[in-house]
Amino acid sequence: MRADSSKASPTVTQMGGLVGAAAVTHPSEPRKFTIAELKRISGFPDDFELTGTYRQQYERLGRAVCPPVTKAIGETIERYVLR
Repeated sequence: MRADSSKASPTVTQMGGLVGAAAVTHPSEPRKFTIAELKRISGFPDDFELTGTYRQQYERLGRAVCPPVTKAIGETIERYVLR
């Protein structure tokens, strides 16, 4: 699925790093996103380091709960459960 640069990215899945697997592709170039692009789409800071092969890093990003979502969950728990 080709990403639309004017909309939110489709879901990045763990399988997208496999050769031949369907994945979110760059909006204007015929290729999958780089790990750096996937980190930014997912809300990870640019200096966040992932280890392993491209496939392993892609899988980790596909399985991750993105930082903005984690933050929203934490703030909701703080606001409604801990107070």
